[in-house]
Amino acid sequence: VARTLRRSLQAIPHVSGVNNHMGSLLTQQMLPMSWVMRELYRYPLYFVDSRTIANSVAGQVAAAYNVPTLTRDVFLDHEQTEEFVDQQFKLLIQKAKENGTAVGIGHPHKVTVDYLAKHLPELDKQGIAIATVSGLWAMRNGNLEMFAEGEKQPVTPMVARGKED
Repeated sequence: VARTLRRSLQAIPHVSGVNNHMGSLLTQQMLPMSWVMRELYRYPLYFVDSRTIANSVAGQVAAAYNVPTLTRDVFLDHEQTEEFVDQQFKLLIQKAKENGTAVGIGHPHKVTVDYLAKHLPELDKQGIAIATVSGLWAMRNGNLEMFAEGEKQPVTPMVARGKED
């Protein structure tokens, strides 16, 4: 797992973080998630847990490895109808207003892309802003930076913490 992840990360030199989406089996297992988080810590990268399974241990393991992490609040489009995406988008906005922030995850399905193209421009009128993962993490963590100044570098074997392959 670690070697595959390392090779994948090295193929994308300006990667900022990773997200699981079809990793339900992996995210419920402590040992494999430890391998993942150890790799993310080395570079350093953040982790977004899609929570594709209720008993995910990803956040717990990320915290143990000091990997910045966020967890999905709402899936926008696991049913691909405009009505469902609308319902989920409204739920996402409600959660953001109640909690100050919310993480929504969607796919590049036509219904989702079309819906978001129409409705994202309306968010400003509602006092809602789109944020990057690092910006959202900072809002939830007292405006701290995810990584120390100068710590974040392109992902290569030469700059990773602990250079063993």
